[in-house]
Amino acid sequence: MKYLESFKLFESRNSGEYNNYMGRLLHLYGSIPVPKEKSSVVINKIIYNSTGKLFELGENVDISFYKLHDRIRFSDYFDSLLEDKDVRGHNFEGLVAGLFGGVLSTRGAKWDLTINGLKYSVKFVDHKSKAPEIGRYKALIQSNRELDYKVMEAKGITRVFKSTDTSLKSEVWNLVSRDIDGWILAYPDNIENPTNIVINKIDKSQMFEVLNSGLVVSPKGGYSDYYSLALSSKYVTRGVFTKSVVKIPRVSLEELESEIQYLKNELWAGDVFGEMANKIRPDVLRWVKTHKEHIIKKLSEM
Repeated sequence: MKYLESFKLFESRNSGEYNNYMGRLLHLYGSIPVPKEKSSVVINKIIYNSTGKLFELGENVDISFYKLHDRIRFSDYFDSLLEDKDVRGHNFEGLVAGLFGGVLSTRGAKWDLTINGLKYSVKFVDHKSKAPEIGRYKALIQSNRELDYKVMEAKGITRVFKSTDTSLKSEVWNLVSRDIDGWILAYPDNIENPTNIVINKIDKSQMFEVLNSGLVVSPKGGYSDYYSLALSSKYVTRGVFTKSVVKIPRVSLEELESEIQYLKNELWAGDVFGEMANKIRPDVLRWVKTHKEHIIKKLSEM
């Protein structure tokens, strides 16, 4: 739990104890899987079952008021997602799809997911000041021999958008953005100890406005990579986007201790369920105890 240990609530606590409790409870509740294909489904169900609706893209996401077992699962999920830098950008698509009712694209599509019928490319960077690379368009541009020649003459699409040739910018943009309706650009609010994930939605027309103004930087491959396009992180100063803030839920050691203690105190569960009581979630035990008359009646009718 690297991202959790620096919080003040752990200054006088044993983080090993925290992780032990978290592991025991996640064994009962089940972790939210990190791979996007599975996480999108699980997150969607948790959100909908908790509120009866999903979030709208552009709406802030705060699940800190959800039931404890859901917050435990989300806390673990965010920690796992953010720690795995190699694939977190790829798997971040699952979070977006789950929260906002998106549908992941199929392999080979130019977009990553659709939300309300609109196709979005999703990019996740390490921090606010890092430039998001919005795409590599070699195959698309080379499919148009005349345009490819112009791009080569200009020494790459980065230099095209740094130039004053508005006509060429439009020509390149119309080709590379033809299957995309917008971009979802995200980053954690803090590198070492994030408390929020910021999501900026930029529509196609807004993206061209920013690119046309020359707010591009060298892509990861440098200026010698003629076909990649990286957006300057200064785009955030333009305000041409719709912002959502996803608050990362935290669970205190005291909350975990209380949940573990509940399991220890409910001796009736062992009398009723035997050894299986150790495999039943605390929230389920509470529900059974509250609705015992209904359950007894139903069982007696079977």
